[in-house]
Amino acid sequence: MELREARIFRGPNLYSPEAAILLELELGELQHLIPAQIPGLMGQMLALMPTLAHRDGVGEVFIAAADEAGNIAPTLQRGLSWEQVVLTLALEIQHLAGGARNKGSTCSAGRSRGTWGGRRVIYGYREEETGVGAGALAVELVRHLVAAHFQAENGGVTGRGIATWERQAFDFSEALDRICRLFAERAPSASMQALLVTAAERDIPALRLSRFTPDLFQLGQGKQQRRILGTMTAETRQIGAAIAGNWSVAAELLQQAGIPTATAATAGGIYRILLVGQQVVSAILAGPAGPVEDCTDELHHETAGILRRMATILGVDVVEIVWKSPDIKRTVTEVGGGIMELRVNPALEPYLQATSASRENICGPILDLLFPAGRESRVPAVVIGGANGKTTTARMLAHILKMAGLKVGLATSDGMYVDATRYMRGDHTGAASAPLVLQDSTVATVILEISRQSILTAGVGVDRIDVALITNLGMKRGIPDGDECLSRRICAEELLLDLVPAKGWAVLPADDFLATQMVGAVHGRLLLFAPVSQEQLPGVKAHLARGGKALTLEPGANGRMVTLWEGEKRTSVLWSYLIPATLEGKALFNVANAMAAAGVALCLGVSLENIRQGLRTFATSFFQTPGRLNVFDQYDFRVIVDQAHTPEAIEAMAGTIRKMRRGRVVCVVGLPMPRPAADLRAMGTAIASVSDRVILTTGPAGEETTLLLRQAVLEADLPPDQLQLIEDEIEAIKYALRQAQPDDLVAIFAVDVTAVWKCVIQFSRYSRVADASAEDGSL
Repeated sequence: MELREARIFRGPNLYSPEAAILLELELGELQHLIPAQIPGLMGQMLALMPTLAHRDGVGEVFIAAADEAGNIAPTLQRGLSWEQVVLTLALEIQHLAGGARNKGSTCSAGRSRGTWGGRRVIYGYREEETGVGAGALAVELVRHLVAAHFQAENGGVTGRGIATWERQAFDFSEALDRICRLFAERAPSASMQALLVTAAERDIPALRLSRFTPDLFQLGQGKQQRRILGTMTAETRQIGAAIAGNWSVAAELLQQAGIPTATAATAGGIYRILLVGQQVVSAILAGPAGPVEDCTDELHHETAGILRRMATILGVDVVEIVWKSPDIKRTVTEVGGGIMELRVNPALEPYLQATSASRENICGPILDLLFPAGRESRVPAVVIGGANGKTTTARMLAHILKMAGLKVGLATSDGMYVDATRYMRGDHTGAASAPLVLQDSTVATVILEISRQSILTAGVGVDRIDVALITNLGMKRGIPDGDECLSRRICAEELLLDLVPAKGWAVLPADDFLATQMVGAVHGRLLLFAPVSQEQLPGVKAHLARGGKALTLEPGANGRMVTLWEGEKRTSVLWSYLIPATLEGKALFNVANAMAAAGVALCLGVSLENIRQGLRTFATSFFQTPGRLNVFDQYDFRVIVDQAHTPEAIEAMAGTIRKMRRGRVVCVVGLPMPRPAADLRAMGTAIASVSDRVILTTGPAGEETTLLLRQAVLEADLPPDQLQLIEDEIEAIKYALRQAQPDDLVAIFAVDVTAVWKCVIQFSRYSRVADASAEDGSL
């Protein structure tokens, strides 16, 4: 057995609606055995962790088989699988370290590294490093015990198979202690955990801000956020906390105000009183070990008034008062007593343990300080998935919302933006980028582009989606039988729809076969869009007949009109040729992207006038959408730069090129990564269908991919003498620009977009003849 990978999902994922850890196991020789076939194995595990034998000590998968006394030892001696054993151990190790008892599951991982021994174990966690460590320790323990058994059978002589497994020095107790120490260092305190649970019950999202300060959290999102450090809130005044933390200063101020203080010599018992927002939340008797006695209802109202005045004088919001009094039921005037000590950022555990306390009664008032009744804790979250067009659509939508006066946080494939300013470069389509945007306290709406690969490997970075947009799934027709890749594609995109609540929206393309199959998975409201007339889409007509919403492209006297349908009501939005990003309506894929952006904006409540203004003023320049249909007209020929690198994207670009061409078409094609042979054949056919000349660059995809693409282009009947290889992308572009004639169209399928942009704008054609030094390398 080997642990191939430990994958952390920090949000909803294909395996769990909550954060989880996935272990990829390779069983190897163990796939032909079950744990019960190894004598004494389970007994050794129970000896190391006796709590495994109790009902409350394991995952729910074992509970049904427990005996009447609640023990699962008989079950462990029967037919558990190896992955179930690892799951049980991982869960219990986390619990022994101090975490809550989580749930888990197992499943087959299919063929793995040439065998059928792949297995997956999925389980929840409270602290991710401890969670991963628990899984690794569970696997290590199984390996150690199994290897010890087989080596003992061989008389200590190693041979073939399991007996050859390395047996390094292994001290389970020491390893478990190490995980316990790690949990103590990294996990939130019990007080913080109680606050987080209460916040979750109130639908207040929480975000951990630091690995090294476990109790530092952000509650809420964007501009609605409030931060909390233990029980010290964003409303806590620094001066008040400093005064309360220095008893000499605090006592002086309280005595000046006539508030009684006490000393160790003062007669009476010691009580601890939790004051939140000038209100007494709980009072307990601080006595010897045992049940904590709740005295909240016994506190005299005059004493409560004194404490409220104290909070006003010192300027504190959450504070613990150590109060000394002979009788808490009577006034200070009658029996004496007073404040002995003040504690800011108090622990909540003693109050949660009180005999009549409830977590809501203790934690609720603290959350009320941050989120009083009626205050939102979330900002609208838009998540954009699909095969193509995600980045352009996200940028269009962000521009529309900016025109509407909203400050937008945007995470896309080319960076992270706040209010149209890029603060981080690189690919931010993963789940890890969502917290970066949500931490900005100025953001009113969040737009997250997410890649399918990120959904499959890291989950989704938000727990709820207000508007989920699927731009397209790259399939206008049915699914080929047995196409597992397409099935996973549907599962990934459907996860986004699962996170949309009943009041949220799903925006789907009505002309995409796969997307139309997902309509049944929509829990919220539905808006359909397609760059064709609604008369051509029976599904749209049926949707409108039910009172639904849709955006279609209807023919008119001046061209084609983006049209909003609400049941039978029809509203004209904008002529497609007035949207600069569509190149006067020629780029039909950008018409679809514009409609998708408009649809999401409508779902967010943006007015039609703001949507029109946003679409009219959004152009596909390098500055607004780098590498997305960037057109350069400063020469007597035209240049178009796009990052299309999938069959669907290149086919869409080919359609646009046909409408734009006036003279010859020269395509310069590079690929950022290898692609399947079937994709390369489709791409080669599309490129050859619109090209008079093709220049291929090797780039990151490598020579093998380039040669396969070359073969596909030639098979599509491009003359061999019109096909060239120039390995370097920039040199290939310079060569193409030098050769360009008036009215030519140079279409560049770019890899390094910034370098290509600089090359195009700085190009100075000093010769129409190919430079003799250029590497021509005809294929």
